[in-house]
Amino acid sequence: MVDPQQPIYQVTPLDTVVSHSVAARRFNTGLIDLFAALAIALCAVGVYGTIGYWVAERAREIGVRMALGATRRAIRVMIVGRACALSAAGVALGIGLSLWTGRLLATLLFDVRPFDPATVALAALVVLATGAAAAYVPARRASAVDPLTVIRGE
Repeated sequence: MVDPQQPIYQVTPLDTVVSHSVAARRFNTGLIDLFAALAIALCAVGVYGTIGYWVAERAREIGVRMALGATRRAIRVMIVGRACALSAAGVALGIGLSLWTGRLLATLLFDVRPFDPATVALAALVVLATGAAAAYVPARRASAVDPLTVIRGE
C-alpha cells in the first residue's frame, strides 16, 4: 500500500525520463552519423580529385580518341567507368575492413548484428553512386574539349 499522505517529489513526465536514459546512446549514434556523412563527402572529393587528375593527365589521349571518332558519350562512359571501378575497389576494401572492425562496434549497437548485409549493400550502393556522380563533372569537361586544340597544345 502507498500512503496517500506522503509528499511526491521530482514529478517528471515519462518522455523526459526516457529521453534522459537514452541521451548517451543518441549522442553516440549522432556522432557516428556525422562521421558517416563526412566519409561520404571525403569519398566524393577523393573520387572527383582523382578522376580530375586522371583526365588532365590523359587529355592528349582523349583528344586523339575524339579525333579518331570517339563520341562524347563514349568518352563520358570511359571516365565514369574508371571512377566506378575505383569506387568498387574501395567498396571491396571497405567491406573487408567493416568485417574486421565489426566486433569493436558491437558494443555500441543495440539489437543489430555487427555485419548487417542490407546496411552494407545500401552503403556500397551509396558509395558507388557518389563515385559515379563525382566523376560526371570531369567526364563532361573531358568530352567537351576540342581535339585539335589538345593535340596542338603539346
